[in-house]
Amino acid sequence: MIKDCVAKESIYTLVRQIGLGDYQAEGKLITELRLLEKVTFMVRARVRASRDDHKDLISDVMMAILRNLREGKYTPEKGPIESYLAGIVRFKIVDFIKLKSRHARSELPEEHLLPEIDTRYERRDLNAALRVAIQQLDKRYQEVLILKYFQDKPVSEISECLRITRNQVYNRIHYALSILRHIAHDYL
Repeated sequence: MIKDCVAKESIYTLVRQIGLGDYQAEGKLITELRLLEKVTFMVRARVRASRDDHKDLISDVMMAILRNLREGKYTPEKGPIESYLAGIVRFKIVDFIKLKSRHARSELPEEHLLPEIDTRYERRDLNAALRVAIQQLDKRYQEVLILKYFQDKPVSEISECLRITRNQVYNRIHYALSILRHIAHDYL
């Protein structure tokens, strides 16, 4: 117990020294907390990527951790330093995944974004599938889709017509479209 208190005090001392610009304290903290090993493990366990991407992400995470400590963004009152650092790792991983998914979408040729519908028969089949899919939705979701996309009503008018808030209209449209995308994905 006493050993843990001494270790925590030395870690907090290192954090204070890092905030004052002591680069040797950074190395000591990284060594004492086995920070590089823990970050490497978290990144490799949570992100499927190439070896180079892992290295880049690990480097970004370590830099973010050091930047936050240098700027004095961590104080012991915030909780254990390990939890604080794990939060930084999680945020950087989420940012990396978002960036990669945006990048992957932008690299797709346009013809892969929406399947080409060449003939009237295919269009008719798609319309029939769409009608069936909309009929599978709950009535409240059907209403907002029909009003918005088939009758071209603005959200404010839909809101008044159905006596719900604009936020509820947006939420219903979003939810209905996500269900339709799922159904359409199975069809296409």
